[in-house]
Amino acid sequence: MSNGFGDTTIPIPFGKQQDNIPQKKTQFDNIKEIEKETIIEKEKLQIELKECQFQVSEIQDQLSISNNRNNELENQLNNVNQYNIQLKTELSEAKAEIEKLKKKLSENKSKGDKSDIFNCFNE
Repeated sequence: MSNGFGDTTIPIPFGKQQDNIPQKKTQFDNIKEIEKETIIEKEKLQIELKECQFQVSEIQDQLSISNNRNNELENQLNNVNQYNIQLKTELSEAKAEIEKLKKKLSENKSKGDKSDIFNCFNE
């Protein structure tokens, strides 16, 4: 259909154009409402994110304290182990000295008990 100007589009009557305006206003209001809800949801998520970040920070602090304590305990354990090694070395040296003295005593006794202080009473 032609409008007389060579254009084949049909003009919408003025009354129909006005009927279209409330529909657009309703759509605009819906968009605004969705935007408000989106902003509110975003703010809620940001608050939740901050809470989670705070919890993560607390956990990291506790983990750091725990790691420091573990390092202290590991150092103490290493010190105890070093002390045990030292004591074992001293014990081995003492046992070796005892064996040396036992051997010397055995050698002296095998010479005929001449070194026995009570030998004079036997004569």
